[in-house]
Amino acid sequence: MNKAVLALVILTSTSLNAATYHIGNSLTWDAIYTSNALAGNVPEFSERGYHIRCGASLPYIWANQTEVCTPSPSPYGTISNIESSTWEAVTIQPFPGSTLAVDTAVIDNIIDKTRTNAENANTTFYIYATWPQKPLGPYTTVWAADVVDADGTPMLQQRGYYDALYNRVDAVTDAVVRYIPSGEVLYQLGKLIEVDALPGVTSMDQFYRDDLHLSGLGQYVTSTTMFSLLNKVNPASVWPTMPVDAPGVDFALINQTILDVVTHDVRSGLTDFNDDGLVDESDMVVWASGDVSADANLDGVVDGQDFLLWQQQATVTSVVAPPIVAVPEPAAAVLAIFLLGLPCYKSESPNHRSRTLGTFAQSTGYMVFKEDELDN
Repeated sequence: MNKAVLALVILTSTSLNAATYHIGNSLTWDAIYTSNALAGNVPEFSERGYHIRCGASLPYIWANQTEVCTPSPSPYGTISNIESSTWEAVTIQPFPGSTLAVDTAVIDNIIDKTRTNAENANTTFYIYATWPQKPLGPYTTVWAADVVDADGTPMLQQRGYYDALYNRVDAVTDAVVRYIPSGEVLYQLGKLIEVDALPGVTSMDQFYRDDLHLSGLGQYVTSTTMFSLLNKVNPASVWPTMPVDAPGVDFALINQTILDVVTHDVRSGLTDFNDDGLVDESDMVVWASGDVSADANLDGVVDGQDFLLWQQQATVTSVVAPPIVAVPEPAAAVLAIFLLGLPCYKSESPNHRSRTLGTFAQSTGYMVFKEDELDN
């Protein structure tokens, strides 16, 4: 295995998740291992549990609730007693070996089990969208391939599968359901590679350490994507210093790509300013107050850019992969008219959720960690 050692200076929030729980296999570990490394050094990260069953699909994990390949930190255990703790967020990773109907049912069961604890009534559930396996073909082709939304559609790590799964889960639960678009971020980076526009990276192979798992560079991408969403932190503020084994890589462009993807996907929840699970006109009260929770584009300023992101996403009526576009500053007259009380846009989908987690404040920390040992 190619070992990558990363030395990172961290800007973190002082109001991070009370606790998060992560369900999946080693692809989930590829994202959370950085946060686990932080756990012993930064108090805000100490509350984190996981159920990692190497090589397993969601139905296998559900049917074998005490099987893991790496134990969760104390006091948290396996998914068999997930309801015994209070969770701010739960991430759930689908994997081949299942179908749309089965994955939907399992995720719904996980949600219901978690919420049997009344203290988890407001837990946010994230579908963690990972990346295609290399043998399936060119990344950008495989990820963007058409997928039939049918009960028997087999699980493959493709945009269309995750879109269909998200919509199905969101339709069967009143819980807040969100989305971690790691696969989409890697797709957008792949499009840059195709036109030689990502300095330091000439092939998608550089993001992988084998046919399935990510290299240190790939783990940087998926971990930063997950961390940014769970804690509403700008990707550029998460890991300012870069992996020592990736000379010449344009991390500023990678961070910007992550930011573009998460801020333009309504499923991220960044435009739900009042954290009520809906993107609607009630969020404008928070935006008009200038509260930091209305910083939809994570630039540290609450302004017209955030209003336009909210406006674009509040009009969404179905979930598809959103285009990545520049957001212009709205004219002062437009904002003035809005504040005078003209009707604002509202999502027509009652199940369309996008809560935000916490507010952003800065503190610093430093640590060194190694790529994980899990390969299955």
